[in-house]
Amino acid sequence: MFWNKTNNIKNILFVLVAVFLVWFIVQIKSIALLAFGSFVLACSLNPAVDKLSKKMSRGLASSIVILGTILVVILFLIPILCGIYFYLIFGAPILFYALIGAILILLYPISSKFYMAEIFIGILFSIILPKAVYFVLTGNQSLNLSHFSVSMFLLMVAVLHTHSITDWEHDEKCGKNTLARLFKTKKNAIRALGWMIFGAYLNLAILISIYFLPCSMIMAFITTPIAVELVQSLKKYIALDNSDLTPRWWMGIMENWEEIKKQNAQYFMYRFYLARNLCVYFFIISALAYAISNYYTLGQ
Repeated sequence: MFWNKTNNIKNILFVLVAVFLVWFIVQIKSIALLAFGSFVLACSLNPAVDKLSKKMSRGLASSIVILGTILVVILFLIPILCGIYFYLIFGAPILFYALIGAILILLYPISSKFYMAEIFIGILFSIILPKAVYFVLTGNQSLNLSHFSVSMFLLMVAVLHTHSITDWEHDEKCGKNTLARLFKTKKNAIRALGWMIFGAYLNLAILISIYFLPCSMIMAFITTPIAVELVQSLKKYIALDNSDLTPRWWMGIMENWEEIKKQNAQYFMYRFYLARNLCVYFFIISALAYAISNYYTLGQ
């Protein structure tokens, strides 16, 4: 009887020791992985610390690098958490928009090799982003927005295209393959710009005429003078005529103009401001006209 009790106690002790050993091994594994991860991270950050150590103490350099790493991780983590949250609420469509956006962002650094940088930005900010935001806010897809996004895309690309035309020599010197340089000459690039702007207005006119969009959105055509001035001023630019670069009220806001003149950058900023204002005002006026039309339609 005594032997059986002793044997049972031994068995219990054996089980407890075995459980402790398993727990200890698991903890050691976690600690080992943590130590290994810390070692890899330290080795990765060491070159940055060495570089900063030339300008300050190594302790301060290490603190700055670690703080920067934490901030970068947080900046990446917040969008990921937001994406997971929206996916859990709205389902697969959000995952689709996020996937397309991620692909475009990842490919953007090499897109200029294929004259596609402006196209990628246009797709991301005038098609993917508006449709994703609309879906999150309403829970629905909008066919009207899909059609109108063609105009948004063309004018967004037009802004970047204008920038590339006025920065032609610098891009050529750096070997940067912009969409403008795809057309070989500035004259051809300006023609392409004209067709982009014409296409944006034509798309809107067609959508209004077939009643896909309300007639009130015809108000967006009041931006036409800005479009005409943009194309004409670019023609003067390639002819080296920068004599009349005076902002007028109907062209929209051109901030810090006096400072720009002091820096002798008005030849560049005048055209860029025109392209930017055309794009922004076209969108704002269209959105307001659509909202007003919907308000009165729902009121009836």
